[in-house]
Amino acid sequence: MINDEKKIIIEQNTSKISLSNSENYYNNLSVNVNDILLQQLNILEEYIKNINEIFYVNKNNKLYIIIKGIETIFHIYQQILFYTNNHKLAYYYSHKSIYLYKEYNSQINEDSNSFLNLSTRDAIIYIYKKTIFEIKPYFLKKNETNKQKEIFDILFLHNNIVKLLLFLLYKNYDKNMHSIYLKLINNIISYQLNYSNYNTLSFFINLLVDHFLDSYTNEEIIDTIDKFCKKINKQSITREELNKKIINNEFKELNSNQLISLLFN
Repeated sequence: MINDEKKIIIEQNTSKISLSNSENYYNNLSVNVNDILLQQLNILEEYIKNINEIFYVNKNNKLYIIIKGIETIFHIYQQILFYTNNHKLAYYYSHKSIYLYKEYNSQINEDSNSFLNLSTRDAIIYIYKKTIFEIKPYFLKKNETNKQKEIFDILFLHNNIVKLLLFLLYKNYDKNMHSIYLKLINNIISYQLNYSNYNTLSFFINLLVDHFLDSYTNEEIIDTIDKFCKKINKQSITREELNKKIINNEFKELNSNQLISLLFN
């Protein structure tokens, strides 16, 4: 039996993380975009540690499962952050959703559950019911502020980049590359790119995926992205300018240094 004192402590702790508690909904964000990106990096690191167990069990549709997972978890983070302005609450529920996703996908992989015809879509709905569906309806009427728009515009581009990098990591899977990919994402955050530069970077990584996946190793792709970030942080180039240089030049046979030199000269 739980005594009254312990019961009160449990209820107080539960209240601090509850989406039903109006006191957890703040008027303004107390953190900047870099704080949020670093928090999401911690979430990503925890996700990668846990998703590998699913990766080894179910190699069918592995890329779909992995990408949909981080997409779902980041969506939960952003929705809770948007409606509550509470980054600690957003982090808590995102962290929780990692284990919910892992648990549900483990059930999908069990032969004993095959008759249930469970799917990744079912997993996502299940996680939403345990997280963002608990947001108080009153707060769903909220309008986006200018500060939030600036932050969420960058988050959208950054998370697209993370999904592309996860695709690259698991397309030619090498568990020794985990820390290198996470270090690259940390570097990208540290450069504190503006929206325009993030937009260009996203376009550039798509370019690498489309044209250099077979000719560059994982290490070369990471190195090329890091070089690009360093350059664009000092010498901005728009997505349109980048596209024009690519169209007007033969670039598919270039090595990493030659490619960066072409784009920024």
